[in-house]
Amino acid sequence: MKKNNIIIIGANSDIAKEISKKYLKNNCFLYLFTRNKKDLENYESGIFLNDKIEIIEYDYSDVDYFIKKLESLQNKPNIALIANGYLGNNKIYSKHEFNKIFEINHFIPVKYSEVIISYFVKNNIKGILAVFASVAGLRGRSKNYIYGSAKSALITYLSGLRQKYSIYEISITTIILGFVNTKMIKNEFKNSKSFLIDDPNKIANSIIKAVDKKKELYFPYKWKLIMLIINLIPENIFKKLNF
Repeated sequence: MKKNNIIIIGANSDIAKEISKKYLKNNCFLYLFTRNKKDLENYESGIFLNDKIEIIEYDYSDVDYFIKKLESLQNKPNIALIANGYLGNNKIYSKHEFNKIFEINHFIPVKYSEVIISYFVKNNIKGILAVFASVAGLRGRSKNYIYGSAKSALITYLSGLRQKYSIYEISITTIILGFVNTKMIKNEFKNSKSFLIDDPNKIANSIIKAVDKKKELYFPYKWKLIMLIINLIPENIFKKLNF
């Protein structure tokens, strides 16, 4: 793997941490953007307190700050990963929760994607943008329909962005994940040994390979099969199912 300068937004997510560890071993320089700097500094006895890493604490709603920080980076990034995710409470509708789910899962990734792509174009960087989406965005389920609709909108947005900027040789990878053994799904799956649940370490390896190969889509094989079956179920039957 060649040396890269990498931005990771939402660096405190379990998968992002695994990705960061692997990039660090490959002599990459990392800019880790997080809302909680102390958590990253204390992670695994300070593994991220390294001269190849800059941990940047920020408020994800402050896009203007991110723009200024991005322009000031000495090591110009050529890879950016956006790992924001928030499942939220989809069971009882509330305006606050609805807004938070859409803000973190759709609006924030879209805003930051636009800034990063513009940065690549401005600096003539043939960069790579990778954004975390979810299989929940491929068909709505009652258990997570608000979260799923936010991710669905994100997948559509990234498809359009990919087409728009293809002439600039900028690679955009949509990372469509299934269930991963992270803190985000701990309440939904009590049995972490379920075959549906992937290990963050293995998923991190697969994501890095997909980004390195400039794939337009990363989608675990078992979830391709699962979602193919789910999407073939007629709507009049699907609405009666409970899963």
